[in-house]
Amino acid sequence: MASFSQFTAHAWQHPRFGWLMLELEIDPSRWARSVEMAVSTLTPTSALSVTTRNSLLTLGCLTTLPQRPDRYLLRGAFLNRQPLPDLEVGISGLAERSGVGGLLGLNFFQQFVDVHFHVPELEFTFAQP
Repeated sequence: MASFSQFTAHAWQHPRFGWLMLELEIDPSRWARSVEMAVSTLTPTSALSVTTRNSLLTLGCLTTLPQRPDRYLLRGAFLNRQPLPDLEVGISGLAERSGVGGLLGLNFFQQFVDVHFHVPELEFTFAQP
């Protein structure tokens, strides 16, 4: 039987749109930067607002993917003090217009072997290999 490490993260609902939100910390050992991300299982690839993309490029936390000038690799992200694997992200006009830092798409959730959501507490449990 394989063993997995688990951690939890509390979500909240966006005050205007009701979306579930999670806060990513970006390279907390170097920066005091966090990004409020909407959970979007309709989106295959996670995405950032233009404003967040520009900020993270300045910090050196994003790398443009070769052959894909519209895609980036987000490095050094944490969720509830747990390091996350590098994440491919695009750009989202919806995130920019709604004032959120970005969208956590299916590629974010595919990094885990198991994801549970406890509705009354708005709490996610993530299992990593």
